[in-house]
Amino acid sequence: MSIPSATTAPRAARARRRMSATGERGATLIEVMVALAILALAGAIVYPTMDRGFAQMQFRRAAEQLSADLRGARGLALTAGRPVALVLSGDGGGYDPGTGAARRAVDGITLSGTPRVTFFADGSTSGGAIALVAARGTRRAEVTVDVVTGAVALRGL
Repeated sequence: MSIPSATTAPRAARARRRMSATGERGATLIEVMVALAILALAGAIVYPTMDRGFAQMQFRRAAEQLSADLRGARGLALTAGRPVALVLSGDGGGYDPGTGAARRAVDGITLSGTPRVTFFADGSTSGGAIALVAARGTRRAEVTVDVVTGAVALRGL
């Protein structure tokens, strides 16, 4: 007993992609122009969001770097057995973390507050607070050094 099998060739022929009446494949100029217009519109919507995110990332990185440098100055004072001071530059555009290598703040970020935070060999500190303010005051963060414990805290991110 045999089972009749259906041929698949006609189905494969029907499954082929249909072509235009002239036998050409592809997109028309209008279809390409519409696709480009949609891409341009999407880019115009997404770009400002990406730019804002990049500025926020730079601000956060600057605040975290200042915090890390204050902690590093404290550690250096403890290990070297001598006072180490982080000193803000007069123009508010940078600071010396106590190593002699000045750091510049990212463009558009201003530093203000306690002009000199000193860490002593016994773990004590002069304490202080340094504010980071982004251009036009759009963002603000503050790094504080507790006068009793010497702990460095970052607030406002």
